[in-house]
Amino acid sequence: MCKSVSPPSTVREMKQLDRGAFRTTVQIYFVEFKTRETLIRPILAALKPHILKLPKLKSIKTDDRNAKKIYLDPQHFHSANVEDILRKNGLQECEFRIGDELVELNYDNWTAEDIFKAVLPEPSSFSSYSCIGHIAHLNLRENLQPYKMFIGNDLENVDILAEVLLDKMPRCKTVINKVDIIENEYRNLKFEHLVGERLYVTRVRENGHVFDLDFSKVYWNPRLGTEHARLVSKFAPGDVVFDVFAGVGPFSIPAAAKRCTVIANDLNSDCIAWLQRNCQLNKVSVEAHSLDGKKFLMDVCPKVIASMEESESAFGQVHVVMNLPATAIDFLPSLSGMRSLLGASNSIAQHIMFVHCYTFCKADDPIAAAKDVVQEKFSNVPLQSLTVHDVRVVSPFKHMLCVSFILPAAEELNV
Repeated sequence: MCKSVSPPSTVREMKQLDRGAFRTTVQIYFVEFKTRETLIRPILAALKPHILKLPKLKSIKTDDRNAKKIYLDPQHFHSANVEDILRKNGLQECEFRIGDELVELNYDNWTAEDIFKAVLPEPSSFSSYSCIGHIAHLNLRENLQPYKMFIGNDLENVDILAEVLLDKMPRCKTVINKVDIIENEYRNLKFEHLVGERLYVTRVRENGHVFDLDFSKVYWNPRLGTEHARLVSKFAPGDVVFDVFAGVGPFSIPAAAKRCTVIANDLNSDCIAWLQRNCQLNKVSVEAHSLDGKKFLMDVCPKVIASMEESESAFGQVHVVMNLPATAIDFLPSLSGMRSLLGASNSIAQHIMFVHCYTFCKADDPIAAAKDVVQEKFSNVPLQSLTVHDVRVVSPFKHMLCVSFILPAAEELNV
Protein backbone atom coordinates (compact mmCIF):
# COMPACT_ATOMS: atom_id res chain seq x y z
CA MET A 1 0.00 0.00 0.00
CA CYS A 2 1.38 3.41 -0.96
CA LYS A 3 1.67 6.00 1.79
CA SER A 4 -0.12 9.34 1.56
CA VAL A 5 1.59 11.91 -0.65
CA SER A 6 2.93 14.68 1.57
CA PRO A 7 6.11 16.70 2.21
CA PRO A 8 8.92 14.96 4.09
CA SER A 9 8.59 14.79 7.88
CA THR A 10 12.00 16.45 8.25
CA VAL A 11 10.48 19.91 7.58
CA ARG A 12 8.42 19.78 10.80
CA GLU A 13 8.90 22.94 12.90
CA MET A 14 11.12 24.58 10.28
CA LYS A 15 11.78 28.21 11.29
CA GLN A 16 13.69 29.32 8.18
CA LEU A 17 12.20 28.55 4.80
CA ASP A 18 14.39 26.06 2.93
CA ARG A 19 12.65 25.20 -0.33
CA GLY A 20 15.13 22.43 -1.09
CA ALA A 21 14.12 20.58 2.06
CA PHE A 22 10.73 19.81 0.53
CA ARG A 23 12.25 17.53 -2.09
CA THR A 24 11.22 13.90 -1.61
CA THR A 25 10.67 10.67 -3.52
CA VAL A 26 7.31 8.97 -3.06
CA GLN A 27 5.77 5.71 -4.21
CA ILE A 28 2.62 6.35 -6.25
CA TYR A 29 0.05 3.97 -7.71
CA PHE A 30 -0.89 4.31 -11.34
CA VAL A 31 -3.39 2.65 -13.62
CA GLU A 32 -2.32 2.16 -17.23
CA PHE A 33 -4.66 1.80 -20.20
CA LYS A 34 -3.91 0.89 -23.77
CA THR A 35 -7.22 1.36 -25.49
CA ARG A 36 -8.76 3.24 -28.35
CA GLU A 37 -8.80 7.02 -28.04
CA THR A 38 -12.60 7.26 -27.96
CA LEU A 39 -12.66 5.50 -24.57
CA ILE A 40 -10.03 7.66 -22.89
CA ARG A 41 -12.40 10.55 -22.13
CA PRO A 42 -15.02 8.39 -20.32
CA ILE A 43 -12.23 6.54 -18.48
CA LEU A 44 -10.81 9.83 -17.21
CA ALA A 45 -14.28 11.00 -16.19
CA ALA A 46 -14.88 7.78 -14.23
CA LEU A 47 -11.54 7.96 -12.43
CA LYS A 48 -11.50 11.74 -11.90
CA PRO A 49 -12.22 11.64 -8.12
CA HIS A 50 -9.28 9.24 -7.67
CA ILE A 51 -6.65 11.03 -9.79
CA LEU A 52 -3.71 12.48 -7.89
CA LYS A 53 -3.81 16.27 -8.08
CA LEU A 54 -0.66 18.15 -7.18
CA PRO A 55 0.60 21.50 -8.49
CA LYS A 56 2.93 21.22 -11.47
CA LEU A 57 2.61 17.43 -11.60
CA LYS A 58 1.39 15.88 -14.80
CA SER A 59 -1.01 13.23 -13.48
CA ILE A 60 -1.81 11.77 -16.91
CA LYS A 61 1.02 10.70 -19.18
CA THR A 62 1.23 9.08 -22.61
CA ASP A 63 4.20 6.83 -23.32
CA ASP A 64 5.78 5.90 -26.66
CA ARG A 65 3.40 2.93 -26.93
CA ASN A 66 0.47 5.37 -26.82
CA ALA A 67 -0.58 3.96 -23.44
CA LYS A 68 -2.16 6.29 -20.89
CA LYS A 69 -0.71 6.22 -17.39
CA ILE A 70 -2.84 7.86 -14.68
CA TYR A 71 -1.43 8.60 -11.23
CA LEU A 72 -3.87 7.81 -8.42
CA ASP A 73 -4.31 9.50 -5.06
CA PRO A 74 -3.60 6.92 -2.33
CA GLN A 75 -5.92 8.73 0.09
CA HIS A 76 -8.97 8.14 -2.11
CA PHE A 77 -8.11 4.93 -3.89
CA HIS A 78 -7.43 1.24 -3.35
CA SER A 79 -6.12 -0.84 -6.24
CA ALA A 80 -8.91 -3.40 -5.86
CA ASN A 81 -11.70 -1.03 -6.91
CA VAL A 82 -10.58 0.09 -10.39
CA GLU A 83 -12.47 -2.76 -11.99
CA ASP A 84 -15.61 -1.85 -10.03
CA ILE A 85 -15.36 1.79 -11.10
CA LEU A 86 -15.01 0.86 -14.76
CA ARG A 87 -17.85 -1.65 -14.61
CA LYS A 88 -20.22 0.87 -13.00
CA ASN A 89 -19.46 3.24 -15.86
CA GLY A 90 -19.94 0.67 -18.62
CA LEU A 91 -16.22 0.39 -19.32
CA GLN A 92 -15.65 -3.20 -18.25
CA GLU A 93 -14.12 -4.16 -21.62
CA CYS A 94 -11.18 -1.80 -21.06
CA GLU A 95 -7.89 -3.52 -20.39
CA PHE A 96 -5.71 -2.01 -17.70
CA ARG A 97 -2.90 -2.79 -15.33
CA ILE A 98 -2.15 -1.46 -11.86
CA GLY A 99 1.40 -0.58 -10.94
CA ASP A 100 3.44 1.75 -8.81
CA GLU A 101 6.58 3.77 -9.32
CA LEU A 102 8.82 6.22 -7.53
CA VAL A 103 8.14 9.87 -8.35
CA GLU A 104 10.32 12.78 -7.27
CA LEU A 105 8.44 15.78 -5.87
CA ASN A 106 9.74 19.15 -4.73
CA TYR A 107 8.61 22.48 -3.24
CA ASP A 108 6.76 23.41 -6.43
CA ASN A 109 4.50 20.35 -6.11
CA TRP A 110 3.05 21.27 -2.70
CA THR A 111 0.16 23.62 -2.00
CA ALA A 112 0.40 26.28 0.71
CA GLU A 113 -1.88 24.12 2.87
CA ASP A 114 0.41 21.10 2.37
CA ILE A 115 3.39 23.13 3.52
CA PHE A 116 1.64 24.68 6.52
CA LYS A 117 0.45 21.25 7.67
CA ALA A 118 3.93 19.80 7.29
CA VAL A 119 5.86 22.63 8.95
CA LEU A 120 3.67 23.74 11.85
CA PRO A 121 3.71 21.93 15.21
CA GLU A 122 1.60 18.83 15.40
CA PRO A 123 -1.29 18.94 16.02
CA SER A 124 -1.45 22.03 13.83
CA SER A 125 -3.48 24.94 15.12
CA PHE A 126 -2.96 27.28 12.20
CA SER A 127 -5.71 29.85 12.53
CA SER A 128 -6.55 30.85 8.99
CA TYR A 129 -5.77 33.10 6.10
CA SER A 130 -8.00 34.86 3.65
CA CYS A 131 -7.52 36.70 0.38
CA ILE A 132 -8.72 40.23 -0.29
CA GLY A 133 -7.79 40.91 -3.88
CA HIS A 134 -3.99 40.76 -4.02
CA ILE A 135 -3.71 40.86 -0.20
CA ALA A 136 -3.25 37.68 1.84
CA HIS A 137 -4.42 38.22 5.41
CA LEU A 138 -3.04 35.86 8.05
CA ASN A 139 -4.53 35.36 11.49
CA LEU A 140 -1.77 33.70 13.50
CA ARG A 141 -2.45 32.41 16.98
CA GLU A 142 0.10 33.22 19.64
CA ASN A 143 1.71 29.77 19.63
CA LEU A 144 2.53 30.14 15.92
CA GLN A 145 4.26 33.51 16.15
CA PRO A 146 7.76 31.91 16.29
CA TYR A 147 7.15 30.40 12.86
CA LYS A 148 6.87 33.71 11.13
CA MET A 149 10.40 34.99 11.60
CA PHE A 150 13.40 34.10 9.47
CA ILE A 151 16.08 36.00 7.56
CA GLY A 152 15.19 36.40 3.90
CA ASN A 153 17.37 37.12 0.89
CA ASP A 154 16.91 40.84 1.48
CA LEU A 155 18.12 40.40 5.10
CA GLU A 156 14.82 41.63 6.48
CA ASN A 157 12.68 39.70 8.92
CA VAL A 158 9.81 38.22 6.98
CA ASP A 159 7.21 35.58 7.65
CA ILE A 160 7.80 31.98 6.62
CA LEU A 161 4.08 31.50 6.07
CA ALA A 162 3.87 34.78 4.22
CA GLU A 163 6.76 33.75 1.96
CA VAL A 164 4.95 30.53 1.13
CA LEU A 165 1.78 32.44 0.28
CA LEU A 166 3.69 34.74 -2.07
CA ASP A 167 5.12 31.65 -3.76
CA LYS A 168 1.86 29.75 -4.03
CA MET A 169 -0.74 32.42 -4.79
CA PRO A 170 -0.20 33.97 -8.22
CA ARG A 171 -2.26 37.09 -7.46
CA CYS A 172 -0.73 37.67 -4.03
CA LYS A 173 1.48 40.77 -3.77
CA THR A 174 1.07 41.70 -0.12
CA VAL A 175 0.93 39.59 3.05
CA ILE A 176 -0.24 40.97 6.39
CA ASN A 177 -0.98 39.53 9.82
CA LYS A 178 -3.81 40.58 12.11
CA VAL A 179 -2.36 41.80 15.41
CA ASP A 180 -5.43 42.75 17.44
CA ILE A 181 -9.20 42.45 17.58
CA ILE A 182 -11.26 45.13 15.85
CA GLU A 183 -12.41 47.53 18.54
CA ASN A 184 -12.35 51.03 17.06
CA GLU A 185 -15.51 52.69 15.82
CA TYR A 186 -14.35 52.67 12.20
CA ARG A 187 -13.75 48.89 12.22
CA ASN A 188 -10.22 49.38 10.90
CA LEU A 189 -8.14 46.23 11.07
CA LYS A 190 -4.89 46.46 13.03
CA PHE A 191 -2.25 44.51 11.17
CA GLU A 192 1.47 44.19 10.57
CA HIS A 193 3.02 44.08 7.13
CA LEU A 194 4.97 40.84 6.68
CA VAL A 195 6.23 40.61 3.14
CA GLY A 196 5.55 41.91 -0.36
CA GLU A 197 4.45 45.33 -1.52
CA ARG A 198 2.91 47.76 0.95
CA LEU A 199 -0.06 48.11 -1.34
CA TYR A 200 -3.40 48.10 0.45
CA VAL A 201 -5.71 49.45 -2.23
CA THR A 202 -7.18 46.40 -3.91
CA ARG A 203 -10.14 45.13 -5.90
CA VAL A 204 -12.41 42.25 -4.92
CA ARG A 205 -15.28 40.56 -6.71
CA GLU A 206 -18.29 39.22 -4.87
CA ASN A 207 -21.58 37.85 -6.18
CA GLY A 208 -21.14 39.43 -9.59
CA HIS A 209 -20.15 42.87 -8.30
CA VAL A 210 -16.81 44.69 -8.11
CA PHE A 211 -15.53 46.50 -5.03
CA ASP A 212 -12.46 48.72 -4.75
CA LEU A 213 -11.20 49.46 -1.25
CA ASP A 214 -8.24 50.45 0.89
CA PHE A 215 -7.87 47.56 3.33
CA SER A 216 -5.85 49.74 5.72
CA LYS A 217 -8.78 52.14 6.15
CA VAL A 218 -12.00 50.16 5.70
CA TYR A 219 -13.47 46.82 6.72
CA TRP A 220 -13.92 43.88 4.37
CA ASN A 221 -14.52 40.22 5.24
CA PRO A 222 -14.30 37.82 2.28
CA ARG A 223 -16.08 35.13 4.31
CA LEU A 224 -19.38 37.01 4.27
CA GLY A 225 -20.18 36.78 0.56
CA THR A 226 -22.78 34.04 1.08
CA GLU A 227 -24.46 36.04 3.84
CA HIS A 228 -24.56 39.18 1.71
CA ALA A 229 -26.29 37.23 -1.05
CA ARG A 230 -28.71 35.58 1.39
CA LEU A 231 -29.99 38.84 2.82
CA VAL A 232 -30.14 40.68 -0.51
CA SER A 233 -32.26 37.82 -1.87
CA LYS A 234 -34.98 38.94 0.53
CA PHE A 235 -35.20 42.36 -1.13
CA ALA A 236 -37.52 42.97 -4.07
CA PRO A 237 -37.50 45.69 -6.74
CA GLY A 238 -39.13 48.81 -5.31
CA ASP A 239 -38.19 48.04 -1.71
CA VAL A 240 -36.47 50.70 0.39
CA VAL A 241 -33.21 49.65 2.06
CA PHE A 242 -31.60 51.67 4.86
CA ASP A 243 -28.05 50.34 5.24
CA VAL A 244 -27.02 51.80 8.60
CA PHE A 245 -23.41 50.55 8.68
CA ALA A 246 -22.82 50.18 4.97
CA GLY A 247 -19.04 49.88 4.71
CA VAL A 248 -17.96 49.93 1.06
CA GLY A 249 -21.33 48.58 -0.09
CA PRO A 250 -21.60 44.76 0.06
CA PHE A 251 -25.33 45.07 0.83
CA SER A 252 -26.08 48.46 -0.73
CA ILE A 253 -24.69 47.86 -4.20
CA PRO A 254 -26.39 44.50 -4.93
CA ALA A 255 -29.61 45.91 -3.45
CA ALA A 256 -29.41 48.91 -5.78
CA ALA A 257 -28.73 46.53 -8.67
CA LYS A 258 -32.09 44.89 -7.84
CA ARG A 259 -33.71 48.32 -8.34
CA CYS A 260 -34.23 48.95 -4.65
CA THR A 261 -34.06 52.50 -3.31
CA VAL A 262 -30.95 52.41 -1.15
CA ILE A 263 -29.94 54.93 1.51
CA ALA A 264 -26.53 54.01 2.89
CA ASN A 265 -24.59 55.30 5.86
CA ASP A 266 -21.24 54.78 7.55
CA LEU A 267 -19.47 56.82 10.20
CA ASN A 268 -16.17 56.13 8.43
CA SER A 269 -15.91 58.70 5.66
CA ASP A 270 -13.35 56.51 3.87
CA CYS A 271 -16.04 53.83 3.56
CA ILE A 272 -18.41 56.32 1.98
CA ALA A 273 -15.75 57.49 -0.48
CA TRP A 274 -15.14 53.90 -1.60
CA LEU A 275 -18.88 53.18 -1.62
CA GLN A 276 -19.39 56.05 -4.04
CA ARG A 277 -16.50 54.79 -6.16
CA ASN A 278 -18.05 51.31 -6.19
CA CYS A 279 -21.43 52.70 -7.21
CA GLN A 280 -19.73 54.12 -10.29
CA LEU A 281 -17.95 50.83 -10.99
CA ASN A 282 -21.20 48.86 -10.75
CA LYS A 283 -23.36 51.51 -12.47
CA VAL A 284 -25.86 51.86 -9.62
CA SER A 285 -27.21 54.79 -7.64
CA VAL A 286 -27.13 54.93 -3.83
CA GLU A 287 -27.80 57.90 -1.54
CA ALA A 288 -24.86 58.01 0.87
CA HIS A 289 -24.35 59.62 4.30
CA SER A 290 -21.50 59.65 6.80
CA LEU A 291 -23.17 59.94 10.21
CA ASP A 292 -23.38 58.20 13.53
CA GLY A 293 -25.86 55.33 13.23
CA LYS A 294 -28.27 56.85 15.75
CA LYS A 295 -28.32 60.19 13.96
CA PHE A 296 -28.88 58.43 10.64
CA LEU A 297 -31.85 56.49 12.02
CA MET A 298 -33.37 59.47 13.82
CA ASP A 299 -32.72 62.22 11.26
CA VAL A 300 -32.17 60.83 7.77
CA CYS A 301 -34.52 57.85 7.66
CA PRO A 302 -37.72 59.70 8.70
CA LYS A 303 -36.95 62.55 6.28
CA VAL A 304 -36.38 60.14 3.39
CA ILE A 305 -39.65 58.34 4.07
CA ALA A 306 -41.53 61.60 4.52
CA SER A 307 -40.13 62.86 1.22
CA MET A 308 -41.24 59.70 -0.54
CA GLU A 309 -44.69 60.03 1.01
CA GLU A 310 -45.01 63.65 -0.11
CA SER A 311 -44.00 62.80 -3.65
CA GLU A 312 -46.44 59.88 -3.56
CA SER A 313 -43.67 57.59 -4.73
CA ALA A 314 -44.69 53.96 -4.79
CA PHE A 315 -42.47 51.70 -2.76
CA GLY A 316 -42.63 48.22 -1.33
CA GLN A 317 -41.32 46.91 1.94
CA VAL A 318 -38.77 48.75 4.05
CA HIS A 319 -35.60 46.99 5.24
CA VAL A 320 -33.21 48.32 7.87
CA VAL A 321 -29.84 46.55 7.71
CA MET A 322 -27.63 46.89 10.79
CA ASN A 323 -24.36 45.10 10.03
CA LEU A 324 -22.16 46.07 12.95
CA PRO A 325 -22.15 42.87 15.03
CA ALA A 326 -20.14 44.22 17.96
CA THR A 327 -22.57 47.05 18.80
CA ALA A 328 -25.57 47.09 16.44
CA ILE A 329 -27.92 45.93 19.21
CA ASP A 330 -27.19 49.15 21.10
CA PHE A 331 -28.73 51.11 18.21
CA LEU A 332 -32.07 49.26 18.32
CA PRO A 333 -33.72 51.82 20.66
CA SER A 334 -33.21 54.40 17.91
CA LEU A 335 -35.64 52.40 15.76
CA SER A 336 -38.39 53.13 18.29
CA GLY A 337 -37.50 56.80 18.06
CA MET A 338 -37.63 56.63 14.28
CA ARG A 339 -41.10 55.07 14.47
CA SER A 340 -42.30 57.88 16.73
CA LEU A 341 -41.04 60.51 14.29
CA LEU A 342 -42.93 58.83 11.45
CA GLY A 343 -46.16 58.77 13.46
CA ALA A 344 -49.08 56.40 13.20
CA SER A 345 -50.90 58.59 10.69
CA ASN A 346 -48.12 58.30 8.15
CA SER A 347 -48.95 55.68 5.57
CA ILE A 348 -45.59 54.04 6.22
CA ALA A 349 -47.41 52.57 9.22
CA GLN A 350 -49.18 50.36 6.72
CA HIS A 351 -45.88 49.19 5.26
CA ILE A 352 -43.99 46.32 6.82
CA MET A 353 -40.62 47.47 8.12
CA PHE A 354 -38.11 44.64 8.47
CA VAL A 355 -35.04 44.97 10.66
CA HIS A 356 -31.96 42.80 10.11
CA CYS A 357 -29.60 43.23 13.06
CA TYR A 358 -26.25 41.44 13.22
CA THR A 359 -24.69 40.47 16.52
CA PHE A 360 -22.08 38.27 18.15
CA CYS A 361 -23.13 35.79 20.80
CA LYS A 362 -21.34 33.47 23.21
CA ALA A 363 -23.83 31.02 24.69
CA ASP A 364 -24.68 27.34 24.77
CA ASP A 365 -27.73 28.19 22.66
CA PRO A 366 -26.66 31.26 20.64
CA ILE A 367 -29.89 31.46 18.64
CA ALA A 368 -32.08 31.61 21.75
CA ALA A 369 -29.69 34.05 23.42
CA ALA A 370 -29.72 36.36 20.38
CA LYS A 371 -33.52 36.38 20.33
CA ASP A 372 -33.63 37.26 24.01
CA VAL A 373 -31.14 40.12 23.84
CA VAL A 374 -32.95 41.72 20.88
CA GLN A 375 -36.38 41.27 22.43
CA GLU A 376 -35.16 42.97 25.63
CA LYS A 377 -34.49 46.17 23.67
CA PHE A 378 -38.23 46.46 22.99
CA SER A 379 -39.40 45.85 26.57
CA ASN A 380 -42.61 43.87 26.62
CA VAL A 381 -43.61 44.41 23.00
CA PRO A 382 -43.53 41.00 21.25
CA LEU A 383 -41.58 41.14 18.01
CA GLN A 384 -43.34 39.60 15.03
CA SER A 385 -41.58 37.26 12.59
CA LEU A 386 -38.55 37.08 14.89
CA THR A 387 -36.00 34.76 13.29
CA VAL A 388 -32.29 34.16 13.75
CA HIS A 389 -29.84 33.05 11.08
CA ASP A 390 -26.53 31.60 12.29
CA VAL A 391 -24.09 33.27 9.89
CA ARG A 392 -20.82 31.67 10.97
CA VAL A 393 -18.71 30.49 13.87
CA VAL A 394 -16.17 33.24 14.51
CA SER A 395 -14.25 31.35 17.20
CA PRO A 396 -14.98 28.54 19.63
CA PHE A 397 -18.31 29.35 21.33
CA LYS A 398 -18.64 32.69 19.50
CA HIS A 399 -21.22 32.96 16.72
CA MET A 400 -22.12 35.75 14.32
CA LEU A 401 -25.89 35.87 13.88
CA CYS A 402 -28.48 37.89 11.98
CA VAL A 403 -31.67 38.62 13.91
CA SER A 404 -34.59 39.63 11.67
CA PHE A 405 -37.97 40.90 12.80
CA ILE A 406 -40.80 43.28 11.93
CA LEU A 407 -40.51 46.63 13.69
CA PRO A 408 -43.69 47.20 15.75
CA ALA A 409 -45.91 50.17 14.96
CA ALA A 410 -45.52 53.40 16.95
CA GLU A 411 -48.65 52.81 19.02
CA GLU A 412 -47.40 49.35 20.01
CA LEU A 413 -44.10 50.81 21.13
CA ASN A 414 -45.83 53.55 23.17
CA VAL A 415 -43.55 56.19 21.73
